[in-house]
Amino acid sequence: TDDYQEMTVDIHVSEQDIHITNTRQILLADGLWVGNLMGSAVSLPPEQEATLLQVGEYARSHGFVGNPGWNLGVDYFVRKPGVDVALSSLLVTEINARWTGGLFPAELVKRLGVSDQPVVAFIDMCPPDALDQYLDFVSDNLPTNSATDFAIAPMGIAPYLMEMDGFEFYFVWQIVVGDFAAFRTAKQRALPAGSLPTVELIEL
Repeated sequence: TDDYQEMTVDIHVSEQDIHITNTRQILLADGLWVGNLMGSAVSLPPEQEATLLQVGEYARSHGFVGNPGWNLGVDYFVRKPGVDVALSSLLVTEINARWTGGLFPAELVKRLGVSDQPVVAFIDMCPPDALDQYLDFVSDNLPTNSATDFAIAPMGIAPYLMEMDGFEFYFVWQIVVGDFAAFRTAKQRALPAGSLPTVELIEL
């Protein structure tokens, strides 16, 4: 993690075409996954794109192909700026011949038409007694009516309570479009302490 940044792409593989549908940066806190950064905040240099498309060609050569196309998820590391150039600039670490968890928020970003803005997708925890406030907070900041520097697009709530260390919560999944720091400040004002704790771990 000192030398490399973890990334992931989804590749569409069909008999006629192989192309990358989205690119995401993995966000970590204390070595644990906390979300994905995507949209305008993430770019894919041409040389990296060419290498990743070769992975798609490799999968297709082994029979991973269908029409109108199948999804291939590829996790990889890219060398951080200023790191010893003797290290490889790109290391493929995992090839997933299936839909990926990040494919769903990436497709939502496209449907909302916000690919030209920075986007953070993440799963977090909401205490049951704060759920109504969370829902109001989301409703007040939907992409269609947000008057702030950020917007929230909800993707789901687990319909059952979980318990961890004596603390009950619902899992909530959302994307934040725009200014994540402004979202964090607004969240702290709108929700009780202990709500959406992952937000405090995300560093961009």
